[in-house]
Amino acid sequence: MLLSNKRVGARGLGQALRGLDNIQVRDYVLIAAVTGRVDIALGTFDDVLNGACAQSLNVASVERAMCVLRACDNYLDVVSVPLHGVLAYLAWWSGDSGTAELETELALNADASYSLALLVRHALIVGLPSPVAGS
Repeated sequence: MLLSNKRVGARGLGQALRGLDNIQVRDYVLIAAVTGRVDIALGTFDDVLNGACAQSLNVASVERAMCVLRACDNYLDVVSVPLHGVLAYLAWWSGDSGTAELETELALNADASYSLALLVRHALIVGLPSPVAGS
């Protein structure tokens, strides 16, 4: 859903939001977004650690994923911590520290212990450059 150019209806957006509550699904979405490749996201964690992601950074795919996630957010009456955590990570990954900080705060204001948002906050505090900044 996040990698295609097809229109996604409200039902699909709802399914995406529910899926983000599952850490494995959330991480799959992150890997698929950054690489633009579902095969890598479906691979083993060792595949990812061995550089498969670093060899196939895909900014356009991240931008599409962020658009879909922002569309999901428009349907919500409450803050989705996983959604804002993913948006924070993808914004940091893209080199947009301002948006990353905003999304991190939205997530942490709703759940101060959400690990992905804490990770992004730490990356921002120490000035860890995004993978895109190094390429």
